[in-house]
Amino acid sequence: MSEREGAASGICPQCKRVIESTWVACPYCGRRNSEYARSAIGTTRADLTFPEVCPQCKKVIDPNWQSCPYCGGNLSVPRQSVEYEPIDNPSSAWYLVPFLFGLIGGLIGYVAIKDRDKDMATNLLIFGIIWSFILALITWVWITSLIG
Repeated sequence: MSEREGAASGICPQCKRVIESTWVACPYCGRRNSEYARSAIGTTRADLTFPEVCPQCKKVIDPNWQSCPYCGGNLSVPRQSVEYEPIDNPSSAWYLVPFLFGLIGGLIGYVAIKDRDKDMATNLLIFGIIWSFILALITWVWITSLIG
């Protein structure tokens, strides 16, 4: 049997399994065939039929199998897509804002995150007030030491 006959009849010339003529390669043995490729030209992805694969090892499997014979993976459980939940907790980097800008930074931090974390927003405001007071005290001591 030639490669051309295998592609036309839907039989893989290498492993002799039934395949679709639109496939570029045999899903059972992996043989790529130029006849498969030529027959697939002009078809869309929706027109092609793709075989089932194991979610763990990515080998071709029978859709009726309950476990993968290649890796032992459980095939009866449907694959679920991973969806990430947005993180509602604000970063600790917000404490840099009142550290760098004092009371104004504390106010900015409070307004920015009060809806997501009320306790942290309050802490930013308190930190801004205390840090501004400490900076004012240090500045006053420094200036009085220069004068006196």
